[in-house]
Amino acid sequence: MKKKILWVLNILFWIVLLGIVASAVWFRFNDQTDKSLFGYRIYTVKTNSMRTDKSLGERFKGEAFEKGDLLIVKMTEPSKVEVNDVVTFVPSGIEDGSVYLTHRVVKKDAEKKTFITRGDANNMDDPEIADKQIIGVVVGAVPVIGRLLTSVQENPYLAIGLAVIFLLLLSIISKYFFSKA
Repeated sequence: MKKKILWVLNILFWIVLLGIVASAVWFRFNDQTDKSLFGYRIYTVKTNSMRTDKSLGERFKGEAFEKGDLLIVKMTEPSKVEVNDVVTFVPSGIEDGSVYLTHRVVKKDAEKKTFITRGDANNMDDPEIADKQIIGVVVGAVPVIGRLLTSVQENPYLAIGLAVIFLLLLSIISKYFFSKA
């Protein structure tokens, strides 16, 4: 019986690993600008417009973040966005989806279907945006990891090296936890 359980766990482990790799490859080579995984997208913060003196715990919640953090954004209908939500959106004038901003909603006009946002570290509001420009609401952040991802994206040799190390570690973990002994 123990052998069967270990065999099933081993199969599940490799299925999950292949799913992760397949997802990464799909994201890398898919040109769609609205791609997501189960309704979530990730972004790397490029500026300090949302940097504040909030605690690390609040940074993990996505309440504040700084350059190099990784954001987890849940794709959300604009009608469900409220004042004080931190949202990711396509700024006006950049319809190709090549640039995104993530700021806090400071005003919402439900009648006109528009929003005013502002970075917590900024002293001015952003230009008004239409509801169709909103991608989603920030649900979490991982401090500093975005810097690592940016480095990997910019250096293919580093990416290959990290992938090999990752696969070796997974193989060792698999042998250790799922061995017959």
